[in-house]
Order: sequence, then C-alpha cells, then structure tokens
Amino acid sequence: MANSGEPTIPPETSQTAASSPAWPTPRVFLPPTASTSAQPAVASSSTSSTPSSSASRIVPPVSTEDPKPTAEEIKAAYASTLERNQRAGIGPDAPLMTKAMREKHEAKFDKGKTKKTYQEVRVRFRLPDRTQLEYTLPSASTQVLDLYPMLRSTAFSDSVPPFVLYTTPPRQDLAERDARLKGKKIGDMGWGGAAVVSVRWVEEGATSAEAKKLNRSDTTQPLREGLREKAERMEPPKMGLGDESGAATPAAPSSSSAVRTLGGGSGSGGQGEEKKIPKWFKGFKK
Repeated sequence: MANSGEPTIPPETSQTAASSPAWPTPRVFLPPTASTSAQPAVASSSTSSTPSSSASRIVPPVSTEDPKPTAEEIKAAYASTLERNQRAGIGPDAPLMTKAMREKHEAKFDKGKTKKTYQEVRVRFRLPDRTQLEYTLPSASTQVLDLYPMLRSTAFSDSVPPFVLYTTPPRQDLAERDARLKGKKIGDMGWGGAAVVSVRWVEEGATSAEAKKLNRSDTTQPLREGLREKAERMEPPKMGLGDESGAATPAAPSSSSAVRTLGGGSGSGGQGEEKKIPKWFKGFKK
C-alpha cells in the first residue's frame, strides 16, 4: 500500500488522547526564601532600640515532619465530627434505628437549614518543600481519583515516584487504589469552596531512595518545565520579637502564700503565726 504521507497514530495513543480530559494549568507558589541577613543586629547604647527590619523578616527553619494541626483546627474537626455523628445518629450513646428512623432523624436536623453548594473548589496541593500547586476545579464533575492523573500530566515531570494524597486534620489518606473513593466527586468530600491536600512520596519499591530524598523539606520538587519560571513567591511569615517595653511580668503567688491566705486575709501581725484549724477539719488532716 502506498504511503499517503500522513503520520500514523497507534490505536492506544489515539484512544488515550481522546479520553484524556483537558486539565487546567496549576498556579505555582514557591516557599519564601531565607533572608541573607538572618542575624539580628545588636543595638548599642548610642543607637536606637528599635529592631532592624531584617530581624522582622527572619524565616523560621523548615520542619522535616508533617505539619501538625493547630488548636483551632482540632476544635473545628472535633465539632464537625460530633455534629456529623449526631445527624447520622451514630456513636456510643446512639440508639439502634431502622433506615426510616434514620432518615426521619436526619430530616429533623436539616429542617430550616439551607445547604450551601459550591460550583468550584479551589484545591491547593502542598509538597514536602512547602511548594503549593493551586487548581480551580468543578466540584460536580471532578472525581477524587482524577487528581492523580491530573498532577502527573500537568504538574510533575515524567518518571516521578508513586505518591499519595492526604488531608489533615485528622489525617485521611486518599489512596489511588481505594475502592471507597471510586466515583466520588470532590464536592462530596465536605471541603467547601477550598481545600489543602498534601502530597507524600511513597518510600517503597525501586524508587524508595528517590522518594525518601523528595520527602525532605530541602529537596526541590520535580515540577514540569516552565512551571517554576511562572511561579509566585510566597511572603515569609511575620515573627513577633516579643515584648519590647521591658516591663517585668508579675510573678505568680507561691503555693506557701496561697496556703497562708486560705480561709481569710493575714493581718500585719499574723505573719509567722500558725493558723488555727477548725475542729470539723481536724478529721481530714493527714
């Protein structure tokens, strides 16, 4: 057969290209860089006591551990869990209910409430070196497991080690092979209009050494060519320099003084004298 001069596309390639969705290009945020003048200047007696501007821009050392939730995040997660359990009628003190009873129980909590829906969800993927990738995705058509091929095709370079996505708090792994996530949309995850999803490289198999290196906070992440050039630099966190007034903090009263004033104030001549113990209290004395 004569060659028509048109390139022949293999069936597998054409099928993949036809079924591959058009993912958006991520918005990249790079971590803040440490200031070159990290050492704060020591103010002499002749100079002003105002701290230098370089000292206020000191970047804290990058932690190699997973980020820990704040007290506010833990309280919010705990309150959300209690509300969800109360709505569903589950928990250690919940009675056994049939399906009809459960639906009636949930309708009681939904009465008078309007559930807010979001057409889009802004998802930020946080990498081990604090680089963040931001996507704005439709909540009703984007599946949770689609986040893996989206990152591989738009963010990461070729031949990267396997990785796992997870959210905190509490930590919930969004494993790529989790059957419970099959067909589940990001709008069903309870993320609202925005979410932060962390990326962890899997330290197993032939690429365990490379994954272990990428999980370090001081290792540059394997982004696709051109993304880093268009990235935005995040502002360093502002650090408080403490109380500069020099006022001494009042000391807490000692336990001896607290015991001395228990049961009544001490007079001017009562110091050093033993307090009389009531008769009804003598039986409790050890």
